[in-house]
Amino acid sequence: MVRGGFTLPEEETVSPFRAALLIALASLLAVSAARSEEHAYITAEASGKVSIVDTHSDTVTSTFDVGAEALGMAASVDGARLYIAQQTGTFERDLFTNKSVRIADAAKALRSSPDGKLLAVVIGAGDAVALIDMPTLRTLKTISMHGRKNDRIAFSPDGRWLYAFADDGDRVDVIEVARAVLLKSINVGRGPRAIAFLPDGTRAYVSLARSNEMVVIDVARHAVIARVRSTKTLGDVAAHPDGTRVFVTAPGAGSVQVLHTKSNRFVANVDVGASPSTTAFAAGGGKLYVACCHANEVSVIDTSTYQRLRSISVGGSPSGIVISDRPVLPRDGD
Repeated sequence: MVRGGFTLPEEETVSPFRAALLIALASLLAVSAARSEEHAYITAEASGKVSIVDTHSDTVTSTFDVGAEALGMAASVDGARLYIAQQTGTFERDLFTNKSVRIADAAKALRSSPDGKLLAVVIGAGDAVALIDMPTLRTLKTISMHGRKNDRIAFSPDGRWLYAFADDGDRVDVIEVARAVLLKSINVGRGPRAIAFLPDGTRAYVSLARSNEMVVIDVARHAVIARVRSTKTLGDVAAHPDGTRVFVTAPGAGSVQVLHTKSNRFVANVDVGASPSTTAFAAGGGKLYVACCHANEVSVIDTSTYQRLRSISVGGSPSGIVISDRPVLPRDGD
């Protein structure tokens, strides 16, 4: 089935064998859950590769080819699979067999829901969002954005809301996930770059590149309640797991700024590397990983001291990061 230029799997073509395999894998992962290794997966624009970094040692353990620039990446909740959106298609990669399967046409962005049940995919020209059941890869709903173009999305922590927006727009569209409807739009200002929800879901923080502002949204009301000016052009946003701080990149300055969520003031600035783009926290939030595109490296920040601990060379203009807790299967080391 094709909707908005995006090929969606038909319900009747979903393989029962795949479902059985996933159930078996889930059982195996449950047995080995006590043995897990957290990894950061970093996409590279120039090389079309993904580097795998062990977040314990902060070393690159391996790489694999994806063939083209990744426009978005997400991980399954069990850490066994990656989902990669590219101009050539959208792929599911099994991290244990290293096999990739093309699951759909090109997508502009994708995100997995907090519970790991849904994959949200921006399809077509950005005027629709598909909600895909991750275990079966069956499309459950396709949400029309009424002609609006979006290229970025983010789930609220409870999975109730999906915020969508475009870099060249001036609003954040609010999707109610359960009903799969576009509920309303929030005017935030020109040039939104990224969005992050606080862990408790009460606030969302949006960076505006054109006005150098952080916009604070009350999620219950879907309304802007504060604006915080910066002296730097802002980029990616990540909310710390403790909810007290928001980390935002300043690509032109080669740094990461820290916003205190109680005072709505910037309290720290950390030099990282040339053109920091996307960010991701290690488990617990003790370290923040920052992809520095023009430096061909990933900087690691200690979030308690606001010091750069080290830089990891990954090459190829790194542009995206996903951190996932990959269970260790018996065959990995036994």
